[in-house]
Amino acid sequence: MATGYVHGTMSRNERNRNADTTRRRLLAGLSGAGVAGLAGCSGVFGGGDGTETDDEAQDDETDSEESGDETGEESETRDDGTETPPPEPRFESVSLALPSEATVDATLSATVSVTNTGGVAGTFAGQVRVVEGASDATASFELADVGAGDAAETTVEFTFERADEYVLAVTDSEGETLAEGRVTVGPITAAVGDSLDLTENLRATLRGVEYYPMLVYDDESGFSTRTRLLAPADDRTVALLRFELENVGTESVRFTRDPLVIPDGQLYLNEVGGDLRSIRDVNGGLLGGNGTVTVGAGQRVRGFVLAQTSYEAARNGTTVGYQRDRSQTPPEYEWTVPGQSVAAFEVTDAETPDSVVQGSFDGSFTVRNVGEAAGTLRGVLERKRVDQGDNGFSTVRRVSAEVPGSGSTTVDFSDAFYYDNALEYRLRPFEQRSSVTFTPPEPTMGEAVEQAFGTISLGDVALADEIAFEDDSGTYSPDSGQFALVRVTITWAERADDDTFVGSRSFSIEAGGETYEPREVQYTNDFEVFTDPIDGAKYTYQRGPNAGQTVGGILLFEVPSSVTAENITAVWDWDPDFTPNQNRIVWSPA
Repeated sequence: MATGYVHGTMSRNERNRNADTTRRRLLAGLSGAGVAGLAGCSGVFGGGDGTETDDEAQDDETDSEESGDETGEESETRDDGTETPPPEPRFESVSLALPSEATVDATLSATVSVTNTGGVAGTFAGQVRVVEGASDATASFELADVGAGDAAETTVEFTFERADEYVLAVTDSEGETLAEGRVTVGPITAAVGDSLDLTENLRATLRGVEYYPMLVYDDESGFSTRTRLLAPADDRTVALLRFELENVGTESVRFTRDPLVIPDGQLYLNEVGGDLRSIRDVNGGLLGGNGTVTVGAGQRVRGFVLAQTSYEAARNGTTVGYQRDRSQTPPEYEWTVPGQSVAAFEVTDAETPDSVVQGSFDGSFTVRNVGEAAGTLRGVLERKRVDQGDNGFSTVRRVSAEVPGSGSTTVDFSDAFYYDNALEYRLRPFEQRSSVTFTPPEPTMGEAVEQAFGTISLGDVALADEIAFEDDSGTYSPDSGQFALVRVTITWAERADDDTFVGSRSFSIEAGGETYEPREVQYTNDFEVFTDPIDGAKYTYQRGPNAGQTVGGILLFEVPSSVTAENITAVWDWDPDFTPNQNRIVWSPA
């Protein structure tokens, strides 16, 4: 195993000792010059004639003794210029040896080495401390009776419960750092299909990893079921992680998805716009619908966890980890996932007509598998009015198609719209869009036109100076001008909404540049039936549907006497309740 060493730097005491050594060498050089070498320099040592008195000799001896007391702990210089060790222990060249890598829960040996450069044996005591990383562990040590000139070492042991990058330091009894070393503590690893004991009682097996460009699920969180799509960004894919959990203890244990990690990706920890337990086209169920699953004593539980990661990680291989502390440090357990070929899709073409008359049309999206592996294209065809934001998209239909690697498929669709607007279409999860503008039809009197609820027509225009009703002995005349009668005919279709309501106030007629609204027939009830000039029930409103049934009635207007049937146009302005849609259809004279 590779090791790395970091030596200590020069201390303040070492710098002082070097300065003393230099001073002693200078004095020794002067001493070797002798008296002759000092001729003419009588003031250097304070003497006058170069001779010493007994008192001066005694003073010199005292000075020599005082000098010896001051430097007695330092090494002395021999005549050949080398130093003799000081008469005390001196510990230098402190180093710390660590493995460059270690594993969580395994014993890590840290070796401290030191050399005694002093003149006598001694003891070196200190500590090895963790100064960086997810631990504050400290281990004390002592190197006793290290001989003069000898090197010694000792080993202290650490066990790390958290994966991280750690820096360890050797400190002396005064807390000064003498050496440092770095070690990477990594996870306990296993291959896909193997088990790891996450806790004393909980054993987990990553049984397999599957990749899906996108997944469809049903959102039943509201008042109705909505189709939703689980799809990451273009350069990412959904990863489905299949787990088996086994409780090997005697009490129930809980497993949460939160500690799981996947490099270059993230887990879907919370529900994404609904309940992910209703994922379609995938065997098995979500492991812990609310993020937590309880495993009883002796029980085994299987399920999948959803995540997203990059296509590069899926192709080249990745890992799935589990963290003990849920922190930003690396995981303590890790499964190694080999790379595999994956499918990846992109839209290469979108075709819809630029403009159509209100009603149905055909369109298509062409999708190419740019990945190496065959895959299932799962998507949702959606539409919205162009004047709406992206929250306005609604589902037209789901899409599912097998596409070989490097192959293509065409998603054909038909849709219909019966309002004055333009629609935008997209095939989720792709961003490409295509728009269609819908124009109103231009029918003549009596011609039926397709609508969302079925068909509707206005016709049988009749003018009269008086009208008569069934079972009524009298006739009725207008307040002025003449009566104009128009028949409305509606045929309900299967596609009609139960709340469809077509009231009489949505109709009008135009003649000579003027618009005329339907009038109430004050002298009859709502259930009267016209007999003259045309037969039929009075039109008030229609609410559907009853599929296949034809309903309708007669609208009554008052127009000037100069108006003829040939210059009357009938208008229907429909603004359905509870929708932002509008429609205006004009029937011209036949």
